[in-house]
Amino acid sequence: MTVAELYDYLMPGEEVRFVSDRFIDYAGKRWKVVLTNKRFILFNKRGLLRRIDLVSWKLEDLQGIKFKEKGLLKKKGIIELYGKTTLSLEGPFKVMKPLYDQLLEHWEK
Repeated sequence: MTVAELYDYLMPGEEVRFVSDRFIDYAGKRWKVVLTNKRFILFNKRGLLRRIDLVSWKLEDLQGIKFKEKGLLKKKGIIELYGKTTLSLEGPFKVMKPLYDQLLEHWEK
């Protein structure tokens, strides 16, 4: 999915702040991450017709964020989001650390 394709799924007044260039793992699937001024969005394309799956959470519903590192040679980052449910996201450290920083910046506003 390109950022242009994503605009069809944004709400009025919603602005894209961060788009991952690599995939992360959530619930046994691989997702791209988009952070807007209002939501945290996971998306992927599946199947031959490249149907789009989206999962999103309002930033205002977040109650806490935790970051952990895992591994020595092939470092991974784990972000845990706490709200009505707890979400655990895992991916390459180079993707997860900037995502964590962006989440903190926009969540605290």
